[in-house]
Amino acid sequence: MALPLPKTPSIAVLPFDNLSADAGQGYFADGMTDDLITELSKLSGIFVIARNSTFSYKGKPIKAQQVAEELGVHYILEGSVRREGNHVRVNAQLVDAIDGHYLWAERYDGEMSGVFDLQDRVIGQIVTTLSVQLTKAERTVAEEPETTNPQAYDTLLRGWDHLRRDSEAETVTAAALFQNAIVLDPNYSRAYASLAAANWRTSISSWDFSRREKAARNLGRNLARALERPTALAHTISAQLLAQQGRFDDAFVAIDRAMKLAPNDPDNHVSLARVLTASGRAAEAEQQVRLAMRIDPHPAPATLRMLAISFFCQGKYDEAVDAFERVIAGNSDLLEDYATLISGYGHLGRTDGVQALIDRYNRLAMVSLSEPLTVQESGFNWYGSVLSYHRPCIARLQEGLRKAGVPEGTGTDLALDDYVRFVTLAKGELSVEKTIKIDVAEARALLARGVPFVDVRAALNYDNGHLPRAVNLSLVTGLSRESLARVAGTDDEVVFYCHGLHCTYAAYAAAKAIAWGYTHVYYFAGGFMEWSDEGYPLVIEVKR
Repeated sequence: MALPLPKTPSIAVLPFDNLSADAGQGYFADGMTDDLITELSKLSGIFVIARNSTFSYKGKPIKAQQVAEELGVHYILEGSVRREGNHVRVNAQLVDAIDGHYLWAERYDGEMSGVFDLQDRVIGQIVTTLSVQLTKAERTVAEEPETTNPQAYDTLLRGWDHLRRDSEAETVTAAALFQNAIVLDPNYSRAYASLAAANWRTSISSWDFSRREKAARNLGRNLARALERPTALAHTISAQLLAQQGRFDDAFVAIDRAMKLAPNDPDNHVSLARVLTASGRAAEAEQQVRLAMRIDPHPAPATLRMLAISFFCQGKYDEAVDAFERVIAGNSDLLEDYATLISGYGHLGRTDGVQALIDRYNRLAMVSLSEPLTVQESGFNWYGSVLSYHRPCIARLQEGLRKAGVPEGTGTDLALDDYVRFVTLAKGELSVEKTIKIDVAEARALLARGVPFVDVRAALNYDNGHLPRAVNLSLVTGLSRESLARVAGTDDEVVFYCHGLHCTYAAYAAAKAIAWGYTHVYYFAGGFMEWSDEGYPLVIEVKR
């Protein structure tokens, strides 16, 4: 065994073969496999290997005994799915990989309307054979299935087939399918949770800032519907959102609920690690990631990333660099991965490869209409809002970037703490002390009165559309005490805006103005998106 056997019965569910006449039904076979893993993961008396690891064997000629040795489990479930019209046939075999023999092989037939019953029969036979002890809650059978609409379930499986491909384009496709599943069944809680998961991913990682803002707006609404009949996924997404808002106590409660519903889900351990790290408990976070990696011995990039972050925030720079190099080897397109790896190199005094990483960061930034790497940029946006991250970890990040020779940026006569102290985050809404927060109607009135507006987005975003007469002073590369003085005096009125409610840059810019002594500062939180949504005129810069 590559890993020691758990004390409880342990199992890996290999991807079921698609034996349907239509090869395009592969998503359905994968979805059925994934749901079996998910249902088994809800049982506390059994150890279940995560989907990410078992699906690494998909399509490979491999023996059950080898899989068991590599993943450290006693039993293997394998099988096939055949779907013809509304009829579904599942063949499943449970293998004792230690002794090398089949415990049972069964065929389950049914209609799509009874697909959840087919899954329950397979799960029930596994539980009986392995003598898994169920808690009272686990013995309680749900009064109704997750949906009574087979087409809605099928559409949901199609959506997950895209979401697991983990790219922005695939996430957009997945979100549309989850929305379709909701149209088919407006009370489908799992579909709302899945759509919230797609919204969350887009809101924190999309290169399209308009898409990111829209996803952030939709996230709260879809998550609220998902929490009406909560799944583990709904609680996990809730925990991430609460942590991003700095509400760590509430985030711990949410992730605890998720772990009780699905104790074998590695994503729950990774999510707990994320909250622990953000709240300054990186050593505990590392242990949670290691637990996730036992459940998922072939970890997903997000798991490796969280391990790397936990190392970095503890000052374990050798381990952090090694883990981040593995993340980037998987073709990561997250700017923060590159920035943190560069910082790790700086702390270790390594010069080899630093410039190549900086160049790669800047190329990705250009594609995403973002700014080139600066020390200041890393302080504004590091895996979400800096306001919800443990400040000493941000200090480590910036210190390492300086050691690596990364430029500071503009407006750096102020340290991060000099102006972030004016910014508060309450239930997801930013406010800036000593400023006036305005809505779109008030912004329009101020613009008509001739008050100067400062657009603090990157130049390429500004060129693609901005408010009339707005001046572009990028927070990262353009806004300084001197450049702002050319727009307005310290006693003059001035308005700051960026993409929208979930863009922190306008708040930071307004806070800088306050720190520089400006007395009439307006913070237009809705920004470009709110102005555009109202249909008010925009200016698009045409470069010749």
